[in-house]
Amino acid sequence: MGGTNCANKALEKAKVDKRISDLSNEARGLKTIPMIHRGHIASKLEKGGTHSDCGDIN
Repeated sequence: MGGTNCANKALEKAKVDKRISDLSNEARGLKTIPMIHRGHIASKLEKGGTHSDCGDIN
């Protein structure tokens, strides 16, 4: 059983109406662009007032 299936089983057991999917936004028919993970170094730069490429994209 894959990670998505395990997570969805846990959500179902917890009576949560949401489910996760490993399909791309395009495959799911979504027009939004996914966010890029900044990581702790870029987050620290942003908090200090320095812009990072990842932060500027998000």
